[in-house]
Amino acid sequence: MKKIFLIIVIFFPVLLFSQMQTGEYPYAFNKNIVLDERSIYSIDDFNVQKYLDEDFANIYKSSYRFAINYEVNINLNTFTFNEEKDFKVGYFKINVKNALGISLIFKNFNLPEGAKIFIFDEKKKYLLGAYTKENNKQTGVLPVRFVPSESIIIELQLPNGVDLEDDMFISDIGVAYRNIIDDSDWCEIDINCNDDERLQKLKKSTLKIVFQEDKSKAYYACTGTMVANTTFDNTPYFITANHCVNTETEANSTVFYFNYEKTECEGDIFFDDKTISGASLIATADEHLDFSLLLLSEIPPVEYEPFYAGWDRSEDYSDTSICIHHPAGDVKKISFDYDVLDLSSFRGYDANKHWKIVEWDEGTTEGGSSGSGLFTTEMLLIGDLSGGDASCDYNYNDVYQQFYHCWDDYNLPEKQLKSWLDPFDFEPSKMYGYDPYENIDLDVPVNFSLFLNDSVVNISWEKPASTPDKYFIYRNLELIEQVTSPQTIYDIISADGVYVYYATAIYGDEESKPSQMKSFVYGDTSSIPKVTEIRIYPNPTNNILNILTPDTIPIIKIEVYDPLGKMTRFYTVDEQRYTTIDLSGLENSYYFLKIYTIGDTYLEKIIFIREN
Repeated sequence: MKKIFLIIVIFFPVLLFSQMQTGEYPYAFNKNIVLDERSIYSIDDFNVQKYLDEDFANIYKSSYRFAINYEVNINLNTFTFNEEKDFKVGYFKINVKNALGISLIFKNFNLPEGAKIFIFDEKKKYLLGAYTKENNKQTGVLPVRFVPSESIIIELQLPNGVDLEDDMFISDIGVAYRNIIDDSDWCEIDINCNDDERLQKLKKSTLKIVFQEDKSKAYYACTGTMVANTTFDNTPYFITANHCVNTETEANSTVFYFNYEKTECEGDIFFDDKTISGASLIATADEHLDFSLLLLSEIPPVEYEPFYAGWDRSEDYSDTSICIHHPAGDVKKISFDYDVLDLSSFRGYDANKHWKIVEWDEGTTEGGSSGSGLFTTEMLLIGDLSGGDASCDYNYNDVYQQFYHCWDDYNLPEKQLKSWLDPFDFEPSKMYGYDPYENIDLDVPVNFSLFLNDSVVNISWEKPASTPDKYFIYRNLELIEQVTSPQTIYDIISADGVYVYYATAIYGDEESKPSQMKSFVYGDTSSIPKVTEIRIYPNPTNNILNILTPDTIPIIKIEVYDPLGKMTRFYTVDEQRYTTIDLSGLENSYYFLKIYTIGDTYLEKIIFIREN
């Protein structure tokens, strides 16, 4: 007996998310402030040459250390406050002699309504903020980017009658001993020295990242790529190397730099003000594969000009390879190899699962390029940089972890890309990239609907306010029909699985964003394979979810997250092997279960479908 569940899913909300900062000015910019000794924290033992010597002694092609860390515990409630008319304002100063930059990590960051934090240098040339309650993270961690100065001042504004949580504090002070501006080698090529329109779009997917390593607590620079998933829902996934970021704590500490590049070829002007702080670690295969999939803490707003790169998960060799990267933490660069890729291995990772660049023809890579994407001439991602020998003086032997093997070599969702980049199991060999804000002003088909009669899908829609030249109809990302006017389209299906349909409107050579998408699961839902040591059923589900673990894995608690990483449900379990949870009331979509057991944590994908 066939079972058919109809679901309605809106995947493309056009939303403007809050920026990291508000663009306001601190109170101190209009008033001279005097700080007493209780409000000043000084570090006098910082030795630049010591850390440069350490790097020279341990040099290898990997992530790029540029700053060290001082662990502190500076409670924001200890600031000395002055009462003003409608608010009180407190200040704290941090001095580090010979520092080339200072950053902070806040813990238990939870600003109340109306509270503001600003961070600026003593000469008031460099400003971060205002940070507000919009910057509160689920993790409670807020890393802020480096201010290029030997001293910084923190201004905290609180409305009268409002206090902070008692445990909000600064836990870490990062101190830079390298200048990561214009610090890359002589043969590197500025990204804007190439005017190929496709590359100019693709470059926006490449981000510089700065993070704090767990073991040493030092700060490193790497590179990575914003990447598309098959639902077009703008989930801010980001791929970098496992040897860069491989723990949840490191992901929480990461700052992502958008459009960090010279405005002109070999020019002098660049901007580093478009950043997002914090991420979650979604998937990584640790010692097996050198990749990590992160989820940024927010969707990049339109002014960040984001681009979600497409990918190619086939094993085909590329005859031209392109790398966009941030060598030595510098502004964005580009490198080319015009030869066929070789296969290779890298350090202790799985053998023969890397692409090898035998020799770069233009440009090179350096420390800080780690995690950067390797792209084909179709502008599709096929790997991320693990390391190698290449430099301006010896431009040979770079290796990239193959996207193909990261896809699903390992079955568990937390060790693969497939569960996240293709949540409904469309299994495309290629996924093309897109600008989430491109053509958002084009009217889309309206009242898109499906009607199922046994195995026949009746598809209909209505004309938008403007008149398109034609309409494209898609099933599971594939174009199945194009017509010049709204009409009923019939599609016959036979195989069990998930089916997603949508329409777009074509105006000249421009295509609108998708209409409302509609989906259904056709056939026995048990036909969708799930391989895990924890059994979750039924999946998809329309209400109750059963969770069964082996004898040795009792459950402690369960969290349910939506596709953007927001917790929607929380359940406590009294160390049971079997439990049920009620998901009624959720929107139709896919979700992630985070299952806590004694000694471990498991992440699983589920699909929630309301039965009509």
